[in-house]
Amino acid sequence: MHRSRCLLLLSLASVAIGLGLAEGYGQGTIVYGRLSNPNPSPVPPPWDDSGYPMPGQGRQPLELDFNGDGLNDVGFHVFDTTFYVYGMDATRILTYPPIPPDINSFLPVLESGTQIGLVPPDEQLVWRQSISLAPDGRPYAATFNGAWNTGYSGLWQGVEGYVGIEFGNGLNRHYAWVRVGSPLVGLYGGYVYDWAYETRPGVPILAGAIPEPSTWALLVGGGVLMVLLRKKRRERRG
Repeated sequence: MHRSRCLLLLSLASVAIGLGLAEGYGQGTIVYGRLSNPNPSPVPPPWDDSGYPMPGQGRQPLELDFNGDGLNDVGFHVFDTTFYVYGMDATRILTYPPIPPDINSFLPVLESGTQIGLVPPDEQLVWRQSISLAPDGRPYAATFNGAWNTGYSGLWQGVEGYVGIEFGNGLNRHYAWVRVGSPLVGLYGGYVYDWAYETRPGVPILAGAIPEPSTWALLVGGGVLMVLLRKKRRERRG
């Protein structure tokens, strides 16, 4: 009797877990991507170098296409001794406003769990599109860090955090995060690790949020567990 009751409770628990996950299935609307280091160090340094390094090979920019529509949405580049991020077309970056006469601005280090949406999480922050400078047409939006013979600047010095991105066309604006690390203080550059975006237009995303596990896989797992429990019960009964 006791065994049968335990088996029944386990079966009911698996069903309850499955139903609970089914309720949250509609929230599984996040797409996630991971970058890697194309030339990892044979001797791992004392920091995480698993992401894409900036500056990269040949100092080429890194540009990401979040939704796979063939159009890049955001780029990362090192020009001279400055590491910065810029939006493509209508993409906007969550940043501090520039302080004249500078036209570039410092990028905040967003913490995990920060809500990234139409309304900035801090009244000091603004959504900003990139601008281009003549004559070379370099796009500018926000600076991670920089280093010169007179010192260094920027809020990304020996830290890891998130960048807030808004991309899309017209009314279909989507929100995304990109995780970046700058382990060395006093130098420029860093690593771009991973990213995610919310597929529902206009819906905010939390920095660091990733897709939920497959609900259907978990439901199937619960169903398999029930079948196995029933089989064992029949075997015990002979």
